[in-house]
Amino acid sequence: MTNLFSNSSLLSDQSTPAMSSVEADNLCALLSQQCYLYFSIGSRLTFLGFRHAEAALSTTSISKQNEHVTAASNYLREASKHWHNISHVTGQLPGTASHALTGKKQNAYHEYNEFAMRALENGSPLARAASVLMGVNDVAGFVDVCLTCARNFDYGSFTTTDDLSATSELLAGSMLPWERTLYHRHLNEATDDLKSGVVTSRDNNASTSKEASSVAKRTCYGLLYYHLDQLMESVAELPQNSTLVERMISIATSSPDIAFIHGLYEYLASSGHVDTLLRIDSSSFERWLQSKNDYHLLWRYYTVHNIHWMAGEVMWNRGISIADKVILEERIECLTRAMSSYSVALRDLNHDSALLQNRIASRTSSSGDLLSQRYGVSPSRDEVNRVLSQLNEQIDVAKIQTRILSTIMSSSNAKNIDEDQTAALRTTFMDISKLYNDFAAPLGLYDICLAILQTCKHDDSPTITKLWRSILCEELLPCRTKSKVVQGFLTNLQRDSMLEEESVIFSHTSVTKENGEPLMSFEDGDWITNIKSRVIALGKELHGKGTDFVFPLRFIAECLEGLRRIFNESTVNTSDHWTIKVLVESGAPFTSILEAYHSIFSSQSDNSNAALKLQELSNIGEVLKLWVSLAKSSTSGSPNTVSVNVSNGNKTQLARYSNGILAQIDRYKAELESLVGCNSEEVSRCYALFNDIEKILRRGW
Repeated sequence: MTNLFSNSSLLSDQSTPAMSSVEADNLCALLSQQCYLYFSIGSRLTFLGFRHAEAALSTTSISKQNEHVTAASNYLREASKHWHNISHVTGQLPGTASHALTGKKQNAYHEYNEFAMRALENGSPLARAASVLMGVNDVAGFVDVCLTCARNFDYGSFTTTDDLSATSELLAGSMLPWERTLYHRHLNEATDDLKSGVVTSRDNNASTSKEASSVAKRTCYGLLYYHLDQLMESVAELPQNSTLVERMISIATSSPDIAFIHGLYEYLASSGHVDTLLRIDSSSFERWLQSKNDYHLLWRYYTVHNIHWMAGEVMWNRGISIADKVILEERIECLTRAMSSYSVALRDLNHDSALLQNRIASRTSSSGDLLSQRYGVSPSRDEVNRVLSQLNEQIDVAKIQTRILSTIMSSSNAKNIDEDQTAALRTTFMDISKLYNDFAAPLGLYDICLAILQTCKHDDSPTITKLWRSILCEELLPCRTKSKVVQGFLTNLQRDSMLEEESVIFSHTSVTKENGEPLMSFEDGDWITNIKSRVIALGKELHGKGTDFVFPLRFIAECLEGLRRIFNESTVNTSDHWTIKVLVESGAPFTSILEAYHSIFSSQSDNSNAALKLQELSNIGEVLKLWVSLAKSSTSGSPNTVSVNVSNGNKTQLARYSNGILAQIDRYKAELESLVGCNSEEVSRCYALFNDIEKILRRGW
């Protein structure tokens, strides 16, 4: 009877020959009272705990079952205080290979699972006690047994005489106080002897190392984590077990053992039970998440607990972090999530601000401090709105930075900046002024320069005009032309742009570039398609966002009409009014387009060039014609001749401004009648166009 584990197993193993419970009780009582130096009190308590658990499982009476479960829980809790030998935990003697810590680097789930499976396979008293308590759904007793046993292997603390008083009341033994730890000494007491050089040969635990103690503690935790994992996995088939899961986690996280609690968090995170982990409402868990620096998990935690402004704060700080090198795509994702979280916070404030504040104020940390004291009071509606506006601007800036990086890496511009600058673009959230001055402007990224001015709401008309000149010249130059008029127009357009050094060559024959490629001929018209696409794309990006100054309609219309006119003159061509269609497809409303063309015409009113005035009036007529056509097609549902989504807004706007348009048509017709020296057929055609529009407007609008 020198093996304590063998004794306790013998008295509780169902495979032993049948013995009446009375005889077993008498034998256990006799051994614990008269052979207490060999048969520990823990063995007796273990036997009684297993017996009551077995009785609870075998009875059909609810009251009797509850009574046996309570007794089993009490006995096993007291028994766990006496499991100081590592064999009680692992089921094997100290010093065996299975007690060695694994040399492999594993995550928390696999590491603790390995310890738990080892104890279960060897059938240690702790493993069996854990199984029987979970078998009777006593999660509170199960958690207490595991954590009590784990504390037995703490260095610097051990069970004192006073701690055994409750056990002494359970067993009417005759053990004297000085005999209690004579043969059943605590691990730490034996370790202290080792440190001081005093080792007694009769002490079974004298050779136990700190490593073995660590294995024992982690096995205790591993068994708890293992059964918790099994319980969580069973919820899919047994939904009622979700209550047991919540209760077990609540009891476990109330433990003062910080190492255990942090291990529990790690285990849940690495075992795939993140959703369960995030439902833990604890300031301890909140601080653990912050210490882990896992911004994504912390954001999810605040989201689950409806503290959306804090969730937004986490993602916002990550998105604009200076200390951390965060790739640009991740920054945009973080800022977008922050935007979403703050939007939900604003919605909550609008719906039930008082309820939200009360919920936050009711949450306390383990030290008793309120969340409102630790993080400040939830922001007001105005503050959230300011944050949302700032986030929106920062997302725009980050997207512009992405465009700059993408453009640089996919073009010859990559050779113009060093690797450090490229790395900074990839991982640093840059100031928008730096993006403009150090990258967009020097590298000739004119479209992005306009986007930056729009984001900053910087209405700098000379700069904007210069950028648009550069954009148009970029699609036109260098080129050659057979017309001096074309050369003069392009040279004038080129002036005050960022492409003043590009060539406009007057030549009737083919000209080649330095690389041997033929220089583009203006008269070939290949530039038209490129300019159309670029203006439409920029219009859709820039126009109609409250910053229309970056898409100056009059200047763009004047430039495009000038290009169309000199192209027609130099090629003896009569192309359709593609310029107007481009502006419509760019997203500009007809009211703004008509105003731009009217402004161009008004600036020509004192000009003696009658042909140019006729051209401007014809353009106005074409704008009105297209407007009326699209308004009619939106009513009839007929196919649209222009590739643009037409809404009923065209019809509504035309009806609203029809009286003013009719009055203006009379003035346009008077101007046509006063023109002298123009092509009479063109004048008649334009006059008839205004007449047709006037009839339609008077008839139905």
